[in-house]
Amino acid sequence: MVRQSAVFGENLILRRRIQIEVFGTRVDIADTVENAGFRPTPHAMLYHLNFGYPFLDQNTRISGDISPDFTAAFNDGDKRPHPDFVDYYEGIAVQPNQAIATIELRNEALLGGMRARLSYPTAALPALGIWRAFQSGIYALALEPAKPQSPETNILAPGESVTYKIGIGIGSTTDPNQPFL
Repeated sequence: MVRQSAVFGENLILRRRIQIEVFGTRVDIADTVENAGFRPTPHAMLYHLNFGYPFLDQNTRISGDISPDFTAAFNDGDKRPHPDFVDYYEGIAVQPNQAIATIELRNEALLGGMRARLSYPTAALPALGIWRAFQSGIYALALEPAKPQSPETNILAPGESVTYKIGIGIGSTTDPNQPFL
């Protein structure tokens, strides 16, 4: 449990449940945010899932319920580390009318092929961003599903709670039927 509170401000409680099956290939995370205060409180949620070397390299590809234009640009782009690279965040459009968004990163060259798959409900987490930090010595890529803060729509009444769920699976590209996510 984590509490975020301030005098004359918010009083939010986050409860997290992490589920991992023995010998499984996935991790399920369920977070419940509760307004334990006495006044309505705006809130936001962002998951930051980092991937780095050796999974991240020039052979890493992205696919899933995202813009085909972004997919093509990322897959064909230069993903090598550079000493003067400046990190940046890019908002990515998720395919419309998807109840569950699934994003997959693959690297066919790593150990004969590895993949990581992220899955989450788009109603709860409607935004998706990708953070790139391809600077030498840092070299990371993050998938970031989020519910941005909006004082008009993301308000929790006193005693109200909301639950967010994401799933992360790891598997081999040589066995596409491997059960994960």
